[in-house]
Amino acid sequence: MGEQAPRPKSALKSFLAGAFGGLTLVAVSHPFDLVKVRMQTGVTGTARISTLQAARRIVAADGFLGLYRGVTPVFLGTPPVLATNFWAYFVCQQLVIGLSGSGRGPAAAKDTGAIVDQLSLNQIGLAGALAAIPVSFLLGPAEQVKIRLQVQQTAMRAHGGSAGGPAPQGFVEVIRQIVREGGVRAVFRGTGFTILRDFPGSYFYFLTYEGLKRWFRERQGHDGHVNSAAIMLSGGIAGMINWTIAIPMDTIKSRLQSAPPGEASVGKVVSKLFAESGPAGLFRGLGPTLLRAFPASAAFFFGVETSSRIMDQFF
Repeated sequence: MGEQAPRPKSALKSFLAGAFGGLTLVAVSHPFDLVKVRMQTGVTGTARISTLQAARRIVAADGFLGLYRGVTPVFLGTPPVLATNFWAYFVCQQLVIGLSGSGRGPAAAKDTGAIVDQLSLNQIGLAGALAAIPVSFLLGPAEQVKIRLQVQQTAMRAHGGSAGGPAPQGFVEVIRQIVREGGVRAVFRGTGFTILRDFPGSYFYFLTYEGLKRWFRERQGHDGHVNSAAIMLSGGIAGMINWTIAIPMDTIKSRLQSAPPGEASVGKVVSKLFAESGPAGLFRGLGPTLLRAFPASAAFFFGVETSSRIMDQFF
């Protein structure tokens, strides 16, 4: 008797799988993200610092645990955000196939029970891109708080150190400070650039992942499952492609969200960035971003697929 085929995906299972994947992603990726943000926002001390030098400065100043500065709101925020993202991705798959009236064909879906296998790669990419829009309204505020937490201590040292000065803020204090600076509207600063970053990035992210997974499945030639190594390789490559496309908008967003109130405009942020580094400044932080993207995305999809298989045993 052959292995039981996976049960059809549902919105609930997609939501829970995204949440579990979010936990594995944060555990692996946060140190890389911290280095990226420090480089993008210019608080590392020089515009031309290398990824390794930036990481060494963080560890020298704060110890190894300093690499997890700002992780609390990320651990609290990432799982529900990615759960929402995967729920929206599932809903948008249904929307895309409903609007198009056709897909790749039902044959592949019989093997896996997944609606995603009825879609062409272009339809998959479109579903992923559309799913990024509502999630950006959660990510924008969460990333602004995270970025401020990540850069505040280095900025304090650059102005003479924290001794005798104000203590580092927690995430609740950071939110209050943002509201004091610009009202509730300021909490959503950078959300437009989050959409501009994630719409094209998510298109290629999901297209690449599902395309590579199909390629591995065809070569493995059994029960619709893809082994863990292939899952992580597919996810890792998808993550690198996503961030290569997204990094210019992400750099502007990080600068905008960390700028002082009087400088928090797109024009001022971009002008300052170009004055410091020229157009190449848009790709500052690409090194640690790509170093982060592969293991983070590999861990994310491993978490998603593993939790999905576990849930298949129960409902």
